[in-house]
Amino acid sequence: MHANPRVSDSPLDRLSDECNSLLVIRIRGGVKASRDELATLRMLNLTRANRATIIPKTPSFIGMLKKVEHYITWGEPNLKTVKTFLRRIELLGGGRIDG
Repeated sequence: MHANPRVSDSPLDRLSDECNSLLVIRIRGGVKASRDELATLRMLNLTRANRATIIPKTPSFIGMLKKVEHYITWGEPNLKTVKTFLRRIELLGGGRIDG
């Protein structure tokens, strides 16, 4: 008999320790930002200060992050951080995360 693989109820349980993503947080407003910088922030879905998003770790996204580095902070999250981030989104029904 073969053992059945564990069936996961949540996508959070399928996360691995490998980090192929970046957690990006917008820390500043865009009063003095150029049109290109504001467009890049919109493409990253960071339309307001204190918003966060998880993006793939690819050269094109890293180039975008460098373009708006004065308005954001970013880094490789550990598994615990990603799970906490996704659970808060799940609990709040998507969208906004405060705290």
